[in-house]
This record gives sequence, structure tokens and C-alpha cells, in this order.
Amino acid sequence: MHTMKVQLFPTPDEDTVAAVLAALALYADEVAAIEPATPRSAWSDAGRLAAQGLPPIRAAVPRWAGAERSRRADNWSTGIVGL
Repeated sequence: MHTMKVQLFPTPDEDTVAAVLAALALYADEVAAIEPATPRSAWSDAGRLAAQGLPPIRAAVPRWAGAERSRRADNWSTGIVGL
């Protein structure tokens, strides 16, 4: 657990200090209770970008389409029927 050092200037009364520390403890509990977000799909990200008028980002993640293009590039001169 991370430690936190709180300094308040000018020095407040005890009720104010207790309220600030209670608020910080409540915030820390809420942050700890938040579950990590599930990863979004590339389709939803592309849709969000398109809604904003931005071009989609091409990921540098290997995909089957890239493997298929590579396989076709090996036989590019054989024509469409692969003879």
C-alpha cells in the first residue's frame, strides 16, 4: 500500500483534519474497488475515431490477413489460378 503525507497550511482545527482524512480514506477505498476495464475491440475504437472524423489507426499486430498477403506475395507471378 502506498503511504501518503498530508500537509495542510494554515494548521486547521481537529474537525477539519478528521474530515479531510475521512474523505481521503473514502476516495482510496473507492479507487481500490474499481475493477479494471475490459479491453475494447478494434472495431469499437475505429467507430469512435470515425465518429470524430478521424482516420482509423492501423495496428502493428500480426493478423491472418497479413499472413495471407505474404503467402500471395510468394506466388505473385503465377497468376490468379496459381498455375
